[in-house]
Parts: sequence; C-alpha cells; structure tokens
Amino acid sequence: MFANFENEILFAARLLLGGAFVFAGLRNIQNRAFVTQLMATRGVPQARLALWAGIVLQIGAGALVLTGLWTAVAAAALV
Repeated sequence: MFANFENEILFAARLLLGGAFVFAGLRNIQNRAFVTQLMATRGVPQARLALWAGIVLQIGAGALVLTGLWTAVAAAALV
C-alpha cells in the first residue's frame, strides 16, 4: 500500500504547485485588461508587455513543474 508513497506525494505536490501557477496564468489572461490597468497605475513600465511576460512565465514554468520536467529550473524561475 505504501510502497510508492513517496512518488505519490511528489506527484500530488507537483500537481498542486504547478497547477496553481497554470491556473493563475490563465486567470490573468482572462482579466488582462484589469491587471494591465492595475499594473500601469502602480507605475510598472510597459505594463502590457510585463503582464504577457509574466503570464508566459507562470504558465510555462507551472506546466514544467506539473509534468516534472526541469523542476528545479522551473521552480527557481517561479521564485
């Protein structure tokens, strides 16, 4: 029953952590007009470009964590 318990825990952790970042990136796409305006009012230069760079990073690195490919690099990028 607990022979692969460590693998199951790692899979669940990757699913939760990577999935959270992918979900956040997709939510930012859905609310891009609001988030761009919010970033611009807070003084972020080129807010639209910064938002899209952040979305690509969230979805891309989150998907890498989720699949278990280059996990350390993807996690460092997310930090």
